[in-house]
Amino acid sequence: MLQSQNYKKIKIGLNKKSGHNSQGKITVYHHGGGNKICYRNIDFKYEYNFGKIVSIQYDPNRSSYIALVYNSTTNQYFYRLASQTNKLGDIIRTYYIDDILKIHDIKVGMAMPLYNIPLNVPIHSIELYPGHGATLVRSAGNFAYILKKDSYITGFAYLKLSNKRIKKVPLLCLATIGKLSNMYADLNNYTKAGTIRNLNFRPKVRGVAMNPIDHPHGGGEGKTSGGRVSVTPWGLITKGKKTVKIKRHE
Repeated sequence: MLQSQNYKKIKIGLNKKSGHNSQGKITVYHHGGGNKICYRNIDFKYEYNFGKIVSIQYDPNRSSYIALVYNSTTNQYFYRLASQTNKLGDIIRTYYIDDILKIHDIKVGMAMPLYNIPLNVPIHSIELYPGHGATLVRSAGNFAYILKKDSYITGFAYLKLSNKRIKKVPLLCLATIGKLSNMYADLNNYTKAGTIRNLNFRPKVRGVAMNPIDHPHGGGEGKTSGGRVSVTPWGLITKGKKTVKIKRHE
């Protein structure tokens, strides 16, 4: 069943650039040499409204697991981000703006407008603008919840994200119920250097081990402390410097 043409269309070859631009110059250091991988087309735009989970898979392009969903009516396969409690045989359903008055139950894995989601219910794969596709809360183990929302349908919902920030999002945006899978992804213990190399990362050289022409921390007789606060190769302060100059009101 999984060898059908509809299934093969949602996996495509990925041509990696290994940190180089179109001129062949390195623009991102310490990238290259990883395993060849295929890209899985995830249904972030909620184009499919119904299906049954036939497998939970590892995706090398992201930290969370993905669910392969099959719609027997249209004979279509599609991928969705898997929630923590999703399992084989679960039904994945998407409710759109036209279905707002038809929603009576809420289950993990269902997608629906924020207008229909109760307060303090974990959600993920959230749209920022109606119809633009899921942008917020897509990494492993992540979730957000609604703190409050307006009473009218064209209003806004105020979401609390995992980084404690409050985000204002239109109520007509879609989101998926539940927490994302693979919640312990950040506890991965890479026991050898070869594992990191397979993930497309190359070794990093410390600035104090370089020459003065290569890095601001380079040079000196013997081992030195660098002589200044930690900076990037271009002299910008790193390790904790704030990157936002103006406090944004969202």
